[in-house]
Amino acid sequence: MIFGNNLIKVVCENKFHIEFNATDALKRVQLNPENLVQVSYATDWLKSRAEKHKDNEEVVLEMYRPFDWTYSTDYKGTLRKGDFIRDDSKAIPLDKLKRQDPILFFDDMILYEDELGDNGISILNVKIRAMRSCMLILQRLFVRVDNVLLRINDTRLFIDFEENLVIRECKKQESKYEDILRLCHGNDPRRLLRDMNWCAGKLPVLSVEREYIQY
Repeated sequence: MIFGNNLIKVVCENKFHIEFNATDALKRVQLNPENLVQVSYATDWLKSRAEKHKDNEEVVLEMYRPFDWTYSTDYKGTLRKGDFIRDDSKAIPLDKLKRQDPILFFDDMILYEDELGDNGISILNVKIRAMRSCMLILQRLFVRVDNVLLRINDTRLFIDFEENLVIRECKKQESKYEDILRLCHGNDPRRLLRDMNWCAGKLPVLSVEREYIQY
């Protein structure tokens, strides 16, 4: 499901312009044939297809065009104006976000979502929170392939109105499904694997990149 009319656009006079939309996010879905994700029963399925096509002891499988059916994207927004400078030391000031300032605007929207053929979920959503002194946008890709893996790609865009500063932080997390399942407890342990915030606190961090614009 693509929510093509959902859009977040941030424009600062003639100095900075960035957008978050579904179309550009899907364009960034990458295909790496060596790292294609398969469902847990893929091997058994291929074996059954091979047995049906046996002819004179030669196995013939139908050809198919590989694609990333998890719709994993490395999209971090569409920059229309401005140039980011890479600086991994430029961390988002959490103290400003923790202040009890009134929230002037908040919204949460989905850009696209897929249930992966009843084998999990892939969802890209964006949240925006604006205060008087700053604003935070969180775009999160959450991928859960049941019994295979969990993946989160976060892009945080922090805008400091007092310092005229924009910081973009991109973080990638991933783990095997069974490794995170071991951390779950209770009568329905898999319930936690449907909680994006809980998973974000448990998945190992693969990489963090930061960049900024002083406008």
